[in-house]
Amino acid sequence: MARTSGETSAISLDSGEVRVPTADIRYHISQDLSLRYQRGNVSGSLQAAYFIGSGTAARSLIWRLDGFLFQFPVAWYAQSGWNLAPGYEKRDTLSLSRAVGPECLNCHATGVRHRAGTENQYESSPVAEPGVGCERCHGPAGEHVKSGGRRAIVNPSKLSPPLRDSVCGQCHLTGVERVLRRGRSMLQFRAGDDLQEYAVTFLSDKLEGQDLHTTSHFERLQASGCKKASGAKLWCGTCHEAHARPDAATKEEFYRSRCIACHQESQHASAQQGCLSCHMPRRPAADARLAQFTDHAIPRQTARTVSTRPDGLVPFAGRADAREEGLAWARIGTAANDAAALDRSRLLLERSYGAESTDAEVTAVLGYLSDRAGDTKGAVALYERVLRTDRSQTEAVMNLGSSYAVTGRLKEAVELWRDVAARNPSLESVWIKLASAYAVLGEKEAAREAARSCLKYHPDSKLMREFLVETSGQ
Repeated sequence: MARTSGETSAISLDSGEVRVPTADIRYHISQDLSLRYQRGNVSGSLQAAYFIGSGTAARSLIWRLDGFLFQFPVAWYAQSGWNLAPGYEKRDTLSLSRAVGPECLNCHATGVRHRAGTENQYESSPVAEPGVGCERCHGPAGEHVKSGGRRAIVNPSKLSPPLRDSVCGQCHLTGVERVLRRGRSMLQFRAGDDLQEYAVTFLSDKLEGQDLHTTSHFERLQASGCKKASGAKLWCGTCHEAHARPDAATKEEFYRSRCIACHQESQHASAQQGCLSCHMPRRPAADARLAQFTDHAIPRQTARTVSTRPDGLVPFAGRADAREEGLAWARIGTAANDAAALDRSRLLLERSYGAESTDAEVTAVLGYLSDRAGDTKGAVALYERVLRTDRSQTEAVMNLGSSYAVTGRLKEAVELWRDVAARNPSLESVWIKLASAYAVLGEKEAAREAARSCLKYHPDSKLMREFLVETSGQ
């Protein structure tokens, strides 16, 4: 599992080129894993510092600026080589600013050193250990090491089924949305904990809406006929060796032997030389169409899914309060601009929200929903409550600054926007707001510096490039 992340010096990939003809964008990747980008007369380069992904399906590259980590707009795919990274397919600008958040990094590395209060800033060494280390599945090992191995560590196979499955589910359970419980972070999770105490994972109530995702192995297995028939007896360790992988020559027979262990009386199984190609096909994932992942639903025939917005959300396990479900619907509604989903979110969140609540995440969403509904006064009151409790809710803080600006409180707005930029400098909108505000306040060099900062992450931002041209002689 050490292959899942590390410094780029540990891997070797061929050079390549990716073009986006519809946007006149060209990316060239050199063997030293530097990236040259060009769109019209705008060009520049980046150097990859880290990689994520074992290479079985794909590898993503990460660049670093002032301690902030960002994903390259291109990725390497085992099936096809270099192409646009997931999430960049519909972008028509040179955006270099996709943040690599701590919970993303946490599933690929050990001991994430995230700077609290920021979106994606880390210590000079962002992780304690590249790849997935022993403690991810076996828990803290300090006492075990001190005792020379006499004191036990966590053995997932000996845990109760919910705790055993939590070890795998922490990184292999996606659902439609995963919502952290209040005050929780997946960086706090340790083997032996119950995952349901940290987060609620929601599935769609529509079977056809539950697409294959890059990390949906767990819920796909749960939906399989094998799991339904076997119950808690069947888990990831039934078929997978935790510390070894079969090579290509033995892979088919290795997994067939796992199938035969339960299906030894099946004439069909006995007559087949392999099970994987039919019952565990590799298919493109909804969130990474260029990469192939194994479908753990174990279908009788190749499954076809149709991604649709769910009519309802069902927690994978455990309970889901109105808070968690409301936040899930808010994300779904915001991503799809779905008014019905946002209305459902508001009803749920208002049910769970008290007059003295200090739940900043819920407060921020309710502020946005009030803003969206035209209730500016109500939105400002909620945003100001966020400001008093958790300034890392940067969207709420930025929106509050916008409300201040239109009522003449421009200097206060600038202070809020500067704070947002310090926590998440890749937001194009906050630099545009700062540049415009500084210009109005007569702080010309500060305005130009904000524009230049924006171009580090959005090099072809039309507004900021025009702004620099317009102010060049002033």
